[in-house]
Amino acid sequence: MNFTQPSAAARQWALRAGWFVLTVVLLVPFIAFVGLRPRPVLVIAVLLGGFAVAWLVADVGGRTVRIEWTPPRRRVMPRHGLDPRFLRLASLMKDETDRRLVSIRVHQSLVRIVDDRLQAHHGIDRSSQPEQATALLGPELSTYVDQPPDREAHPRRLHDLIDRIEAL
Repeated sequence: MNFTQPSAAARQWALRAGWFVLTVVLLVPFIAFVGLRPRPVLVIAVLLGGFAVAWLVADVGGRTVRIEWTPPRRRVMPRHGLDPRFLRLASLMKDETDRRLVSIRVHQSLVRIVDDRLQAHHGIDRSSQPEQATALLGPELSTYVDQPPDREAHPRRLHDLIDRIEAL
């Protein structure tokens, strides 16, 4: 064992002891100067407790790992280039328990997205120009947009509809 070079842990504890002693040496006279009649043993005990907590946090804090509390089945991985509203829909579909309510909300959101895309990319307002909108949307998407959902949409059908919306 080499006793000539102190280890990193020994240097760290020496530095901590130095800071502690310096704090005690400066704090006790300051408390006396203010007129609080310090009790050195009590001041040292309080400081030692405070330093011990700080050292514990410093030592353990570097070894902690952030815990992901969201169950894996509920994590939504972001897909770059995708409209963020689709990510909200995916989250809604995983978090909600009432399938009928999910179906209605998904339908409303998809209709808004279709309207936005028609207006932004083609300059078509679906309510005032239904023929042009139907021609662009195609029969399946046009039927889905015009009629409220009577039942829960099959995931494969939703996937096809979303692909069609993204292509607008």
